[in-house]
Amino acid sequence: MDPLTTAAVPDAYAVATSATPGAAYTVYASVVDNRSSDPIFIPVQRKGDVQGQSRQAVATVARAKGGQGANWRTDLRLFNPFGAQSGTLTYVAAAGSATASLTIGQGELISRNDILTSLFPSITGDSSGALQVQSSEGLLMTSRTYNDQGVLGTYGQFIPARSAADMVS
Repeated sequence: MDPLTTAAVPDAYAVATSATPGAAYTVYASVVDNRSSDPIFIPVQRKGDVQGQSRQAVATVARAKGGQGANWRTDLRLFNPFGAQSGTLTYVAAAGSATASLTIGQGELISRNDILTSLFPSITGDSSGALQVQSSEGLLMTSRTYNDQGVLGTYGQFIPARSAADMVS
């Protein structure tokens, strides 16, 4: 398959549709760090899977030093396929919690790198915890927690958002 572009693309999303009745496809994305060649598999997300899911969570987010020089960070992408809505993001960790609010328009993609720094400036020093997201319609979300090694690149993993129905109590 030929790449869609050779230009740098900081953020994007794709919509897969078919004009063929009954057609079925396997849809996914693979994002590769240009410095470390670390690939990240991103599975398909369906609008219907999150519609009406007002409570969602990302199991782990971090900004922390780790063993052997690791430098953990989490990036977050939020896409709203529904009408304009407000959202509340709550970071929950052993040391406490912090809240951020946002408004996201229909068809808007919001990108936040190193979310503990960019969304929760009151959280200082090393920290790791979970992210709870509340919205009126539900949001398509992706997160990536990774070891940032600066000029050497990153190594990490995709961590999906889950709805309240997927949570274990």
